[in-house]
Formats: sequence, C-alpha cells, structure tokens
Amino acid sequence: MENEQEMFFNKTVAKEFAEHEQNEKNYATAKVFDIIASNFLKTKRPPYHTTDIFAGAHPDRYHNLFKILTETNSQIDWVDYSPIMLDLAKEYLQSCEDNRKQTINFINKTYLDYLKSLQNETLDLILVKYSLDYIDNLEEFFSLLYNKMGGNSILISTLTAPSNTLKSHSTNAKYFFKGKPIPEGEERKLKDGEKFTIKFFKESGNPNSGLIENAETTKYYFSQNVIIETAKKQGFNVSCGDWKQFTKENKFDFDMNVLILKKK
Repeated sequence: MENEQEMFFNKTVAKEFAEHEQNEKNYATAKVFDIIASNFLKTKRPPYHTTDIFAGAHPDRYHNLFKILTETNSQIDWVDYSPIMLDLAKEYLQSCEDNRKQTINFINKTYLDYLKSLQNETLDLILVKYSLDYIDNLEEFFSLLYNKMGGNSILISTLTAPSNTLKSHSTNAKYFFKGKPIPEGEERKLKDGEKFTIKFFKESGNPNSGLIENAETTKYYFSQNVIIETAKKQGFNVSCGDWKQFTKENKFDFDMNVLILKKK
C-alpha cells in the first residue's frame, strides 16, 4: 500500500498537498460531513467513540462535531498510516482556538490494523472522506467494519467515482489509466476493481497550473451498485445519493454523492 501512496511519505509533497486541500470544495465537503455527523450524534447517548479513517492533515474542520465531542467527554480516533500526515495534522490543530485537542487520539496505523485492534461493537461514527476508493477489498473492509460498529451506528463516506467513465481530469486532479494520461476530450471505461492514478494540480480548478511534483496516488474503482450490494451483504442498511438529501444545507453549490451505512 505504501508504494501506491508514496506521496504521503514524502514530507515536502505531503505538505504541499495539505495546502492544496485548502480549497473551497474541500471545505464544503467537510462542512457537509460535519452537519450529517453532528445531527446523527444528537440521536445517541454519549459518550461517543468516533473515528476518521485515512484522516489526513486537517482536524481544523468539523467544528460542530468537535464541539459535541468536547462537551460530552467523547473521543475521535484520527487514523492515518502516514506519520507525516499525522505530524501535519498536529500542526494544523495548533490553529484551532477551541478545546478539540483533548478529544483527538492520533493513531498511526493502516485502516485494517486499526480496525482489528478495536473491540467489537465499539464505534458509533466513522468518517471516510475522499478515501473509500483507496480500499481494494470492499468485502473485507465492510465485514470488519460491521463487527466493530455498535448498534445504531453509521459510516459516512464520499462516493468520488459514481460513474465508470474516467475523463482526463476533475476539478483538482488529472487522471491516468494503465500508466498513461487520458487525453483531453477522451474517456476510459473502468471495470470494478481496476486501478487508476491521480496527479494533483498545483491550483484547484486550474488544469493549466501544472501538476504538483511527485503528488500522485493510486485508487480503485468500484461501481455504486457493487459498493451498495457488498455493504448490504454484510448486513448494513444503505443510503446513497446527493449530499443535499441528507442535510437541509443549500448554500454550497457543488456536486457530491454520499454513502451512509447504518448498523441497527
């Protein structure tokens, strides 16, 4: 896994990527997660055990969620397999003026090692932002996750590849398939389980800005149908659709599909 995500183990590249995440869409996505997560926790009795898997460098978001966790003496496991990303997260955390520092457990493990280390039926809320497509074995992940989640718990995840059509680039990144860039105006059709590579633009929304040197990562395509059916097979109740279905927020103008898995 580390070989496919080498950029997160390079201090210079990881830091530039973390700054690249300071863009409007990333902030809006975090806000959507914050709303859904906070509303959900209000339906449960504290304290809460929450986790952000593939958490990355930005615990300086999720303001409502951290407020709830702080007020209820609850915790969030900030899990990342890159020690560099965790060091960056600790730096960004210094900019926060509230008491969220006391709620965070920084954990340097892969998502599998982390989940295996937990007792069964302990997690209340799991966040997976822009990271579900790092996972190459959905059945293993969902099975393990189901065992670790308590009753009436949920996972919230982005669905960043709702279509099997891979175009030349997105807002933030250029796409490569089988080692070759996809030319402008062309498309590639992906099969479930196939890999593709992302290289990030220096400026979000500006393909002409060039690419961040050595900032590339490997992801895996799974169709929305396969993701849903795999989750249902493990026993989850599945909700999937545009983020606006799950919040009353309407001030953000961007497209994003959200996956919510609920364990009764």
